[in-house]
Amino acid sequence: MLVFDSHATANALNPNAGFDAKRDFAPVMLLATAPMLLTTPAGRPWTSLAEVAAAAKARPDTITYGTVGAGSLAHLTMEVLQQRGGFSLVHVPYRGGGPLATAAVSGEVDLAIASRVGLGGQVGTRLRALVQTGAARSASLPDLPTVAESGFPGVDAEAFWGVLGPAGVPAAVLARFAAALAAALAEPVVRQRLVEGQGWTSSAAHRAVAAFLDRQMAAWGQVVRERGIKAE
Repeated sequence: MLVFDSHATANALNPNAGFDAKRDFAPVMLLATAPMLLTTPAGRPWTSLAEVAAAAKARPDTITYGTVGAGSLAHLTMEVLQQRGGFSLVHVPYRGGGPLATAAVSGEVDLAIASRVGLGGQVGTRLRALVQTGAARSASLPDLPTVAESGFPGVDAEAFWGVLGPAGVPAAVLARFAAALAAALAEPVVRQRLVEGQGWTSSAAHRAVAAFLDRQMAAWGQVVRERGIKAE
């Protein structure tokens, strides 16, 4: 099963989901991570996160931001950012990346936050990137500052993609599958499409995935509980 960052909050958002995101699956590989980008349509005036924060403080609850859905990593990241920054925006959840990208480029929302691929390839043309959410600048976007560099320390979030199997699969089988995945990801054409084309930071880490998922579940589950966020 291929999962992304929503896997880390599935049970926190919906305790009655019918599965345990940790107990019922065996981690195979963390494929990659990627920073999310906070963007604005080219026609909007803001050129930095600081300008957005100042405008939001001057006019609370008037600037809108879109995400791929309530309880998504992008939504949780913006909740933390608003709390740390002392400003208030209006969340507009969409049903996935396609509707979000369409709304972003049409100017339906003032801001949109997603991974670069989730924004439909419009960053740098119809969308202006203001900041990236990773702890460090992405190699594919070396000139775009991080949230911390923009004056908001302690906000660090990256989209991720991983592969899981059913709980109870023999370790030897998981290891063989992980080796095959790693070999495929090492192919130059695959790396070019994913790393350069979509802004992924390739991980291909077999042993680290369980610990990574544990950290993600603990950190973002806490945000869900503290902010009282519900899946919609």
